[in-house]
Amino acid sequence: MRRGLLLVLLTVVLAGVVVWQLGWLAPEQARIGDEQWAAASADHWFGTNRLGQDIFARALAGTK
Repeated sequence: MRRGLLLVLLTVVLAGVVVWQLGWLAPEQARIGDEQWAAASADHWFGTNRLGQDIFARALAGTK
């Protein structure tokens, strides 16, 4: 029981560290661009929203 709990805790902490370190991947976040509703591409991995903001950058910013 304790071994399983320790494994879950270690996994959560490790996932948090990985997401925290991925912040450098995000392009300029919260930048309003001219590419509204753009599909996923090499420039915008998850696409953009109605304001032209990169959704991947916003998701990474939300994890902090």
